[in-house]
Formats: sequence, structure tokens, C-alpha cells
Amino acid sequence: SIVIIQGDPIEIQVARIKWHGPHNPITSWETYKQLPKDSSDDDIQKVVKELLKRKKYFKKCKVCSEVKLAGHFNWDVCHSCTEKDGIVF
Repeated sequence: SIVIIQGDPIEIQVARIKWHGPHNPITSWETYKQLPKDSSDDDIQKVVKELLKRKKYFKKCKVCSEVKLAGHFNWDVCHSCTEKDGIVF
């Protein structure tokens, strides 16, 4: 998940998922980048596209090809796809 906070400066934040035990995800928000208040929509979208390519934050599932938060993966397969094989998170 990505949040864009319209302020001065504009903040682009991304959710980070860490696990405390096998069934307890902990979500925190990290500021990825700050932009000047007068940044255009195109400037913001450029940063969002850049962010989506960062493997630290997002991965593409090798089964369903969806891009999801990196914290929702086992190796290269997203939790949704692994749940179909009986692995539950």
C-alpha cells in the first residue's frame, strides 16, 4: 500500500510488513520520498512508479503475476497463492 500525504512537503509513504510469529503481521509506515508542495501529479506518479519497482517494498508473484507488498511473500510466491496450496498465514 502507498499513501500520498498532501502537505508541505508532500510525503509518499509505503507500508512495511514484518511478522511477529507466524500469524501476527505488524504494519508500519515508512516515508519513501518527500516532494515540494507544488509538485505536479506527473511528478508524484513518477515517484510512485519508481517505488513500485523497488524490491525492498514490492514483489511480483511468480504464480499470479500480481505486484504486492514484499512482506506478503514466501520466497517468490505471494501468500494468496501459497494459501491455495494449504499454507495459511
